[in-house]
Amino acid sequence: MLDGVTSTAVANRTERLLRLATGFVGVALAVTAGYLALFRLGGEVRTLSYDLPFAVHRGGGVQDVRIVYIDELDGCFVNRSAQSKLLDLLNEAGARAVVYDLIFDLPSQDPAIDREFAAAMLRFRGV
Repeated sequence: MLDGVTSTAVANRTERLLRLATGFVGVALAVTAGYLALFRLGGEVRTLSYDLPFAVHRGGGVQDVRIVYIDELDGCFVNRSAQSKLLDLLNEAGARAVVYDLIFDLPSQDPAIDREFAAAMLRFRGV
């Protein structure tokens, strides 16, 4: 009878220690995540989530797709004159579609540049 009581006590103690350790790990992870978010650290970890699905699954893809990456703008305007020229070049090269992951909601300082950009989009018809 004493062995049953002892083994139950050991099992209860082990379960308490396991719960305590799990709690400490959870708190440590939460504090670490909060620290990284608060100080905007861990940019590599944050952007890793974009790349992980492609590291795991490498299916057959389309070979004629090109991506033009515009780096972080830090609040600056995108040069719409350059974008107009780019659209015209892509149109001449036979591109079928152009997708901007940007919002052009504010006018530039020169309305003529805005009109030229709008005209380039109309000429392309795949934006």
